[in-house]
Amino acid sequence: MVGVEGHYDFRTATVQEDITGTYRAEVKVGNRSYNKYLKVETVKPNRLKIYMDFNADMLSQSGENEIKLSTKWLHGAIAKNLKAKVDLTVETKHTSFPKFEGFVFDDPLKSYSVDPETILEERVDENGEIAFNPQINVGSSAPGMLMANFATKIFEEGG
Repeated sequence: MVGVEGHYDFRTATVQEDITGTYRAEVKVGNRSYNKYLKVETVKPNRLKIYMDFNADMLSQSGENEIKLSTKWLHGAIAKNLKAKVDLTVETKHTSFPKFEGFVFDDPLKSYSVDPETILEERVDENGEIAFNPQINVGSSAPGMLMANFATKIFEEGG
């Protein structure tokens, strides 16, 4: 399996008769094991497109990370004045640099974990957009580079 820019595509499916609830996915890579809890629920099809523009390849802890969030209905109309919520989780990532292959930059004596944090809970404007500057506070306990995962939700007026 080949990843693209640190992303790997794992596809799975459920059948109509499967029960809803929380399932645990486990991936083993070498001597490491990664777990992710997945919610399987009966849902309506998505009717909104959500876009996030980070304006950078990497985010920094300095606080200069303007993110633009925009949303539209699937038929193309602007989805204005809807409530937006963005949750952030941060996890460790292998630190590497193209010019320094073979070097180890991660501190094996440190570990890093943080609870998910809501970084935005506001309404988009009349154009279906909102710009925000999240404060990413990771302290000095990170063993190396970190990966930020953003879970974005836009709430329709109907619920």
